[in-house]
Amino acid sequence: MDGLDLPAFTPVPLRARRHGWTPERQRAFITALRETRCIAKAAAAVGMARETAYRLRERPGATSFAAAWDAAFAAPRPDIELRPLTGTLVPRMIDGKQVGWRREVDGRALFNVLRARLRLEGRLDFLR
Repeated sequence: MDGLDLPAFTPVPLRARRHGWTPERQRAFITALRETRCIAKAAAAVGMARETAYRLRERPGATSFAAAWDAAFAAPRPDIELRPLTGTLVPRMIDGKQVGWRREVDGRALFNVLRARLRLEGRLDFLR
């Protein structure tokens, strides 16, 4: 993990099933979701299907789990978020030979970072 605490939440109350969404599996899913930012990868990491994760989120009593899910996506990821700001180094080629490096900044990725920050701050309404 990136050193940040796991969002506190109450697992969705379910009937005890060994291969189901146990409280431990729910916690591991939120941890994996925070690390991967991908529902399918996080579900696979705990041996569950993406569709069942969405169904779990919609169950009665899942308010705390859904809030932890959202918090996992909102957690800062400097390793990902700084790339649009600093750009990517790309080899500079002339006549098939590398003569140096240039930095390419992805405007779309930069806009996505800005939009995510504004959403966290509750100021996204002017972009709609």
